[in-house]
Amino acid sequence: MWNYQFLGNMMGLPFKMIGVLLHLPRMELPFKMTPYFPKLDLKFIPFAENLKSELLGGIIALFVLGLTYLYYRMKTPKDLNTCTISVMYATVSEEGKVEVEFIYEPLKPASLYLDINCPTNTKGIQPFTHHSLKLAACFDLNFVVLLFCGMAAKSKILVLGGTGYIGKFIVKASAEAGNPTFALVRESTVSHPEKSKLIESFKSSGVTILYGDLSDHESLVKAIKQVDVVISTLGGQQIDDQVKLIAAIKEAGNIKRFLPSEFGLDVERHNAVEPVTSFLEKKVKIRRAIEAEGIPYTYICSNAFAGYFLPTLGQQNVTAPPRDKVVILGDGNVKAIYVKEEDIGTYTIKAVDDPRTLNKILYVRPPANILTFNELVSLWENKIKNTLEKVYIPEDQLLKYIQESPFPANLMLALAHSMHVKGDCTNYEIDPSLGVEASNLYPEVKYTTVDNYLNAFV
Repeated sequence: MWNYQFLGNMMGLPFKMIGVLLHLPRMELPFKMTPYFPKLDLKFIPFAENLKSELLGGIIALFVLGLTYLYYRMKTPKDLNTCTISVMYATVSEEGKVEVEFIYEPLKPASLYLDINCPTNTKGIQPFTHHSLKLAACFDLNFVVLLFCGMAAKSKILVLGGTGYIGKFIVKASAEAGNPTFALVRESTVSHPEKSKLIESFKSSGVTILYGDLSDHESLVKAIKQVDVVISTLGGQQIDDQVKLIAAIKEAGNIKRFLPSEFGLDVERHNAVEPVTSFLEKKVKIRRAIEAEGIPYTYICSNAFAGYFLPTLGQQNVTAPPRDKVVILGDGNVKAIYVKEEDIGTYTIKAVDDPRTLNKILYVRPPANILTFNELVSLWENKIKNTLEKVYIPEDQLLKYIQESPFPANLMLALAHSMHVKGDCTNYEIDPSLGVEASNLYPEVKYTTVDNYLNAFV
């Protein structure tokens, strides 16, 4: 009886030549069959010119692979657990460059051909499911290597709360990334002058505006059925209402990722006091509801919005950073994290199709933006070439201010206490079984540093 390696080699040999003839001459590369090509940019001649021949090669290759699978399914089912499938990715970017990468992974052919559960590359691309154009050629490597070329398909994204503070940055990032982007807004929003202008700017960016409401279940389901990913950026007053969104997602049944409204501290890793505690507990309940329904998710913990804090260095009742005196909460030695809102948008959109963030928390911790309050003040002093008078507020005094202040001042002070006194942005290590860090996953993102951000205020 032929063993699977011999059969695979025999069937793969002619298609190895097809692959070489069709693909390799167009990639100016002295090819070496090494296990991994990290981020290899290559000049690329548009593949559309050879589309027919490539498709034909791909169809023939997959047909032969299918026959091979059927043979082993009938004859040697035990071998299905031992075959090694090697997948070579050649992903074409919008700039016309090709990034080549090899993934070697023991994999059942049944998963490859029937369940479509292939290994993913470091770009988060998965063959069959994430390619809009599927081209394949066989190679002879242990069993068989599949070569996939094509533009990575973009998920259709629906944003709720898109006219809100962080929502507008998410919508913009989605549109700029080339994702088909939808924003669900209430019809009454159009009558609001500022938000009406924002909606028009969305439209000019190619965003599709859908009208609906969280209280209208039918409109929610209808909107959700048009997309692949749902991102909620609803404000604090509507956090509880996300249970309605979860119900609509469950009924629609087509969503491959849901990102609820978080965009701050990890709601389950903090030492906050009221009224922040109750606010975060609402978000925890939403997490549990998502998980109970089995909805695929990603939670975004983006820490402090740069636009909330850096323009004033967290000072109360001012409109610019201080130039003479600065109030510092606690001893000023606790590290916090500040992230520009545009960067939060960029990282969020990158995560939606990335299997590495599936059912995980995405922590946004840009290394250059992790600073203590004292370091932040020192950075500012160097820019304005002046030493500020420093007034330190001890924790017990701050807690008293929180208790005595009305809403929303008490909420903002409690958040500052959590961040600058308790260190809730940085006082724990990321558990890799639960979360991943954005700047490590996407080193190509050139985020705005706190240093550069402050230059605008000098």
